[in-house]
Amino acid sequence: MANTFEPAAPSRRPLRRALVLVATLAVVVATIWTATQHDASASASPTAGFRCGPYLNYPDLKPGHTGSTSTAFGGYTATYTATLPVTTTDPALSGMPFPGVLTLTHGAEHWALAHPDGASIGQLGGICVIRFKGESRPAVMVEGFSGGAHCCMVPVLYSFDATTSTYAKVLDMSAANFKSAMKFDPNDGYVAKTVGGQVVLETGDGVFPYYFGCYACTPAPIHLEVWGPRGMLDVTGQHPQFVEANAHQLWSGVVSEENGADGYYGLFGSLAAWTAEECTIGRGASAWSQVQVLQSKGVLSDKHYYQGTFMTKGSFVPTLRSFLLKHGYCGGQIPS
Repeated sequence: MANTFEPAAPSRRPLRRALVLVATLAVVVATIWTATQHDASASASPTAGFRCGPYLNYPDLKPGHTGSTSTAFGGYTATYTATLPVTTTDPALSGMPFPGVLTLTHGAEHWALAHPDGASIGQLGGICVIRFKGESRPAVMVEGFSGGAHCCMVPVLYSFDATTSTYAKVLDMSAANFKSAMKFDPNDGYVAKTVGGQVVLETGDGVFPYYFGCYACTPAPIHLEVWGPRGMLDVTGQHPQFVEANAHQLWSGVVSEENGADGYYGLFGSLAAWTAEECTIGRGASAWSQVQVLQSKGVLSDKHYYQGTFMTKGSFVPTLRSFLLKHGYCGGQIPS
């Protein structure tokens, strides 16, 4: 019988290995692509930040002329347009009249923002586009300046309302009868700053200036606000290092003025603001001990108090204690 040779059936094992390898590579590629897309999406997410126009440094308009100024951040452009009347009730004011027309654009999107409540304020103080915590649509803040040596910045804040796809006023201090529990210094207004990965609005506590002396003699403790879904929030206590740095400067002023070389004019205002800030960061008890030390040395005597603040009655230490407690400082940290 003749021998016959039949070739063996080809093995399927190499093919299976190849298929497994291809499948594995596909999974790896898909994973890398997904991660890349996720990273790209994450990197494309808005981050906190802001841009503001120059405060009180806008071009003067001639009577009857119209001008505009814009501030842009993150693809959003806020434009302010105003016309200077032919006649004005306050010839001392310059720059661009306030209120004017405020609009916001983003690509093909366009919003006309509502006027402030106040009928007449003065001139444009500043305009900012702000992402407080990286929200998808930024807020817009505009401030009017009512004139005067020490008064008054008038802020209006607009935020995007997703339910109506419009920008609405969420804070408007322009109304004559505006009342708020927020601490605010109209001499300084709001100054946007980036602190701790978010944008905060820095101001002061407006009850301090003038209370313990002249305006320049009575600095205000700093106060930090941020806008969120629940409204304006006080975040001052969340940034103790920021408050501490300011308190350090205030204390340096106290030390340099306690000898009376400058007539004690800045001593009492600086000491009041310093004590308030020390209480804000939980060091009120030790701060009050320092106040008592100064009192025991005679630095805070009635004579010096009257000389430095132009007061004619009362004593500084009990006045300071009641003032701080009345305005929400140092509760449980200093004697009541």
